[in-house]
Amino acid sequence: IIIQVIRSIKVIKNGEIGVVERFGKVITTKQPGITFVSPLSLSRIRIMSINEQVIPASETAYSSDKIRITYKIETIYKVFDPLKAKFSTKQLNYTVKYLSAMLFKKIIVSNTYDNLKSNHDFLISEFMRDLGNCLSEMSCELISFEVKDITRIGQYAESLDQFKSVNTSKSSKNNGYEPTDDNPIKF
Repeated sequence: IIIQVIRSIKVIKNGEIGVVERFGKVITTKQPGITFVSPLSLSRIRIMSINEQVIPASETAYSSDKIRITYKIETIYKVFDPLKAKFSTKQLNYTVKYLSAMLFKKIIVSNTYDNLKSNHDFLISEFMRDLGNCLSEMSCELISFEVKDITRIGQYAESLDQFKSVNTSKSSKNNGYEPTDDNPIKF
């Protein structure tokens, strides 16, 4: 019984919200502080961060012309509706990390090395549109995306500096993710 009582006490920190669910249906929300959910009510609390989340990811991929490329990326997102989000913050962070790494890998494997070098603006905006659409399905908003490092590995190793961006942010045009005059992609 003591263990049940201890498991029923949850601490919700500042910048978080507790979503109380019963059988997967949202019952209510809890604000920061100490909260108690009766074990007899069959309810559970899903803690959601309402702060921006910074998610780094890295991967190695081969371009369509078999050139090995490694990359490190960083995605910043925020949950805009904790009540509709289906996952906890920890699960969302894992999902966003995997999703951004795989979507970026898809761009690399479906293009030649030369195409990656020459069409980087279009490829980044296409990536951000796809990632933004996926995140919106999870009640999240893409705040920004940054390529920290992208390098060709092999006999003629070189850095693909034109892919490195200082900041790429969402624009409101056509619900897509493209550079704007106020916030261009910088290389």
